[in-house]
Amino acid sequence: MSHGISSGVTNGDQRSFDEQNVEIISGVNEINILKNVVQVITNKFPEDMQSGKEFSHKHNMNDDTVIVGDHIREVDFIVDLAGNIHFGRGHAFLSRRADVQAAGTVKIGAGNKIRRITNGSGHYRPNAEETARFIKVFEVAGYDVRDSWLTVYDLRRSPSGNHTDEHGVIYDGPAKRFRR
Repeated sequence: MSHGISSGVTNGDQRSFDEQNVEIISGVNEINILKNVVQVITNKFPEDMQSGKEFSHKHNMNDDTVIVGDHIREVDFIVDLAGNIHFGRGHAFLSRRADVQAAGTVKIGAGNKIRRITNGSGHYRPNAEETARFIKVFEVAGYDVRDSWLTVYDLRRSPSGNHTDEHGVIYDGPAKRFRR
């Protein structure tokens, strides 16, 4: 199984690019990366060349604070298959159009803690079951978000088929209480 993973590459791994110029890595290291994968969410619009921006971030694991860019408070995020979290604008841009473990938005509140997580991603459209696993995905990535608020949208492909529509809220409450 090959995925567009761009971190954790060793000299023993084979690197190539698919027809969409997404990096494919195969070898021993891929097995080590993928054994910690909680889930795989596919890009529903892989042909879309989305523009965007990635922001630098600092995560303090001792008090679980995070500072994104110049103290940006609402931002898109993805967790790639290597377990790295990326913050910025544009989910497909952040992931390089590859599969992810989680995609949505976060709000960073007082004390630089992640206070709200959503599944708001038109390219990945995480469903309720996938969103229920976001806490585990964040935990494996080194973030404790059990006390965050979770908003789960009902995301569907538009009638025209070329974008995603929001069809209401499935859940809006404490992340640790959401079950599917």
